[in-house]
Amino acid sequence: MGRRSPGRREPGDRIAARMAKLNLGLNPLMVRELRGYMRGARAYAVLTVHIAIVSGIALLLYMGVSLANPASGVGNSSQVGSALFYVVVGLQIVLVSFVAPAFTVSAISGERERHTLDLLKATLLSPRQIVWGKLIPVLGYVLLLVLATLPLFSLAFLLGGVEPAQFVAALCVILASAALFTTLGLSVSSRARDTLSATVVTYAIVVGIVIGLSVLALLVFPALAGAMGRAGASSAAPALTALFVALISLSPVGALVTSEANFVNTGNLLTVTVRPFATSPVAVVLPAPFVILTVCYLTASGILLWLAARAVRDRA
Repeated sequence: MGRRSPGRREPGDRIAARMAKLNLGLNPLMVRELRGYMRGARAYAVLTVHIAIVSGIALLLYMGVSLANPASGVGNSSQVGSALFYVVVGLQIVLVSFVAPAFTVSAISGERERHTLDLLKATLLSPRQIVWGKLIPVLGYVLLLVLATLPLFSLAFLLGGVEPAQFVAALCVILASAALFTTLGLSVSSRARDTLSATVVTYAIVVGIVIGLSVLALLVFPALAGAMGRAGASSAAPALTALFVALISLSPVGALVTSEANFVNTGNLLTVTVRPFATSPVAVVLPAPFVILTVCYLTASGILLWLAARAVRDRA
């Protein structure tokens, strides 16, 4: 057999190099977690139960609306399609808000409880690679759960009453919420001593974001607007309106509802025009709530990932 020249690369070497390029930053921890999520029996069970629940609720809704409005026609079909769309989107928001964090609240704290975190830190993996190795498989699995219900969205489009722009806004809210709440669970898990405390803190924050901000905005804004209207303090009204829109936009429920309502009423998807008072001649033009939510959630997700990597590096 002839000797291989130093500058020559065998076909096996070239294939290995190409495969290394296609790995796109995959590390052994990420591969292990991906196999655990995608090959285990729990993955198929959760996926099957999720599709069964969403499809069953959609079927019951379709039957209920159809029986309540037996007269056939375009109007009835569009009502069924619109109701089906909002129900499926609502279930997806519940999924990414309250189910997705459950996959990450034990990601780091579980390793700490099993006394294997120090072993991970002793490997060649950096803290950032450990965090990404725990996060990417969860995001991939949550994305799989979201994509599994896309046929129901196509059914809503088939029945009518839903515009593609509404689906784009809803998809932005769902994906941004999935990114934020999974990284939130991972960040809290990286600092918690045990999984129980990480779960309690994570879900307290989630409930505060999903429900608390919308309730706060709906309770505080009317009272302040009425008081300012009686006092004649119209100069502060635009700032108060911007604060109200910001609070609504930071909740996935509030951002989705207000964005969809604004699109239905005005046909404008990316901006919303609001008036501080019903009789106010001044109108405030702001980005649509789903745009604000997407930007804020993705920015917060990046910050939480950085904090999680620092916690893995500094804490034992």
